[in-house]
Amino acid sequence: QKRECQQNLLPGQRIGHKTFDWKTVK
Repeated sequence: QKRECQQNLLPGQRIGHKTFDWKTVK
C-alpha cells in the first residue's frame, strides 16, 4: 500500500512518510 500512496502524493511529499501519512489516512 505504501507504494500506491507515494504515487498518489507529490514527489516532495512522498519523501517523508509522516508528511503524506495524514493525507493518506484522511
